[in-house]
Amino acid sequence: MLAQLAKQHALGDMIVVKPTYGTYDEHHFLVNLIDDEFDPSIKHINPCITVQKFMPNLKIEGEYSFIIYNNHISHSVLKLPSSLAHSLHSIYGRISQLVTPCDEDILAVQKILDSILHLTGEKVHKCRIDMIRCEKTQKLLLFELALGDPIQYLHLLSDEQQKRAINHFIDSTLIHLS
Repeated sequence: MLAQLAKQHALGDMIVVKPTYGTYDEHHFLVNLIDDEFDPSIKHINPCITVQKFMPNLKIEGEYSFIIYNNHISHSVLKLPSSLAHSLHSIYGRISQLVTPCDEDILAVQKILDSILHLTGEKVHKCRIDMIRCEKTQKLLLFELALGDPIQYLHLLSDEQQKRAINHFIDSTLIHLS
């Protein structure tokens, strides 16, 4: 069934199978469709699964997380998986480092924020935008949009950067009464 889905949607021979709703990359499986030996616990993902193309650049360059407060980038982090896993969660050995995005990457994030505003009529007050660079175009692609996510990577910031990020967050949550 997984091979049929992958072929139908042109996902390639390497796919990621995971619960549609989950936390901490729990029950995420990297499946090589050429190799018929599947982890038997994959059968226990219940009730809904998500099947997505495995993006090799995830293991090469990693994934970028942009922390957004009050519709602006507060800070950004590059997450690199451990050599043993495809998962990008710290409990599986992932490394996170603070990075300064280039202008083109900032523009890609701004396009997402503009799209959210266009679709909802609301600015984003707090979210995390995860992106991965496309191997072919070298442009960042939206990987995950996490609204209200508790992981803010504040521990990677200097004291001054933490204060600024917290102030951005507080400003984004203030209710302005008319």
